[in-house]
Amino acid sequence: MKLKALLFAAMTSLSLSVGAAEKHDDAHAKHGGVAVEAGTYHVELVAKDKSLTFYVNGHDDKPIDMKGAKATANVFSGKDKGNIVLAAAGGNMMKGETPFPIGADAKIVVSFTPPGKKTEQARFSLGAKQEHKGHKH
Repeated sequence: MKLKALLFAAMTSLSLSVGAAEKHDDAHAKHGGVAVEAGTYHVELVAKDKSLTFYVNGHDDKPIDMKGAKATANVFSGKDKGNIVLAAAGGNMMKGETPFPIGADAKIVVSFTPPGKKTEQARFSLGAKQEHKGHKH
């Protein structure tokens, strides 16, 4: 069990230090979640109770079809933590469920690989005010 916890901590540390997403303004949070930039994508995460819904749009805000995509979410909520697999749920949406309720101050790191593209990563801090950093579209 200790080895499993150690491996989870090591993987989480690595995921937090690689490919951080830039915080983005709420204009891209079309579904009431938290929106950030991840590579060439605008992504949004909606967390409610035990449910995670992840949306992926291109830099031009056009939806990216996530059929065949892969994604996981490392969720840190209070004393609870888990690695959740997100499954394609139609269009630009992926969904997953945690075994515990997601708190309003949770931290979540999503690693996702759109079909035929490279893996990207997005970090979300629920409850934190998102900042828009100047960039060109």
